[in-house]
Amino acid sequence: MIKSIKPALTAVALSVAMLSQGAVAAEEQFFPIPGYRVGPYGANGQSFYGGFIDYLTYVNLKEKGVNGVTLTHEECETEYNNAKGVECYERLKSKAAKSAGPIHTMSTGISYALIDKSAQDKLPLAMMGYGRTDAVDGSVFPYAFPLVTTYQMQASAIVKFIKEKNGGNLAGKKIVYLYHDSAYGKEAIIAMEAEASLNKFQLV
Repeated sequence: MIKSIKPALTAVALSVAMLSQGAVAAEEQFFPIPGYRVGPYGANGQSFYGGFIDYLTYVNLKEKGVNGVTLTHEECETEYNNAKGVECYERLKSKAAKSAGPIHTMSTGISYALIDKSAQDKLPLAMMGYGRTDAVDGSVFPYAFPLVTTYQMQASAIVKFIKEKNGGNLAGKKIVYLYHDSAYGKEAIIAMEAEASLNKFQLV
């Protein structure tokens, strides 16, 4: 259980750190939570969002908030569904606009659907190890924040590991990329194609 909530604690710690770095005029910091406790990835959502909300509660009880600012939230069930994710965002954004806390969808598909909307609304969209890789370019995506790593970075790390296990040479080898037929499954394909070209292996 401790291991499963580490991503949630990291996400909230990063969010809270943003508060402590500068002056916050509002007495309340609202965190919109388009989360999922049911659906195909419900078990993952239960761990992450349970930990996220528990940490907000802990900071309020133990530290009296951050610099006197109380951390509040509202959760909306997305079921890991893109359309419901957008619906939740639209429902929560009016509250978020008063005091914008980073939005963690824990869904690549929902992040894709929100990346332009959040930029237009000037609400920070956090993507912790998921989401659009090209969002690392802040000049193009000023309100999208890929944290920790991206799918393409992870794909390159996998190829590097396989290469090390094969004496540093993958030429003539065959690597099968068996992926989930979804936004996050397809995100790493371009990186795998680039690695195949650089390392002279056959990508299947």
